[in-house]
Amino acid sequence: MEKPALVAIHPNPTDGDVKINIQKPGIKIEEVKVYDITGKQYEVNWSQKNLDMHKLPDGMYFIRVDLSSGNTISKKILKNKRLKKRPPQKSGSLFSVAGKATTSPLQHSTILSSPFRWGSYY
Repeated sequence: MEKPALVAIHPNPTDGDVKINIQKPGIKIEEVKVYDITGKQYEVNWSQKNLDMHKLPDGMYFIRVDLSSGNTISKKILKNKRLKKRPPQKSGSLFSVAGKATTSPLQHSTILSSPFRWGSYY
């Protein structure tokens, strides 16, 4: 049986605002460290619930969270400042066709009228 995660870090990917949630009461964050994929450590501002990655360049990072319980948690996160917050979709809407929400993938004209033909490149 898998143990539940002690720390939730979201959103992932992020534009720079990262939330850190501790899943067990009474446990506090002792230290947060951020590393890029080459192992370079970055200085970041953090509090018990927030991590500010706005000044870091876009890329893949590892967030190391040291907890008061003695545990150390590492999470991988993607930072992309060009992410835009999307407006919430209407309930039950899975697809969007010409700006209108639909639950049917068959209404996608790009799927049904693809210009690609098998063998056309020979």
